[in-house]
Amino acid sequence: MQKYRKTEIWLLATLVVSSALYAQETTLGKAEVLEAFRKYNPAALEKATTVQAYGQILNKLAEDYSAPATEEQKYELIGLVKNFDNSLRLQWVRENYFNSRTLQEMSGLSLNALEEQTRNELKKVVQALFDVTMEVKQLQLADYKQQFKETHNAQFKTQVKQLKQEIRQLKQNSKQKIQATADAYLKQLAADYQAKQSQQLQAEQSANRDIKANHKKPVAE
Repeated sequence: MQKYRKTEIWLLATLVVSSALYAQETTLGKAEVLEAFRKYNPAALEKATTVQAYGQILNKLAEDYSAPATEEQKYELIGLVKNFDNSLRLQWVRENYFNSRTLQEMSGLSLNALEEQTRNELKKVVQALFDVTMEVKQLQLADYKQQFKETHNAQFKTQVKQLKQEIRQLKQNSKQKIQATADAYLKQLAADYQAKQSQQLQAEQSANRDIKANHKKPVAE
């Protein structure tokens, strides 16, 4: 799994579906994912029945998902489900950047304009991800408060206190964090694009060397 600095984990952990996959014996799986969609994102399930590609991605997520049945993971799953469309939007931004970058290099258009456009799109997606993150945290807080009210268990009181502190930290300088996350992701996109171009160039050079080598081979009489 790709790792990010602590200042980015609070948001970027929800961007990649694989961040919720675990290679261990688990009790959360396909049934729990579909139930979470039914409860927290029913529109996605409905769309999956009419848009084939969309449905394939959703079903792949449900098939591949496995996670420990912990209280924390329950809310991670809710966040994953509620951010499903935002994750697809992020992937679209990535693909659009790669395609546009190729056209930009061929046409000689301004790279700065492309990067500014991509940065603006990323900020919108990151903002949406942040909004969902806060929504899930508030849901979690309400659940803990209710459990403390019903049980008077000190553990839930401690969890309420800790979660309130976490929410305050997330809200603090949130605009700057969102901007920093968008900038960091754009920087990663540029690095990934350059790596892809380098790999393609190496593959082409290798193919050309093979062709030249074949042409130099003596023809058997």
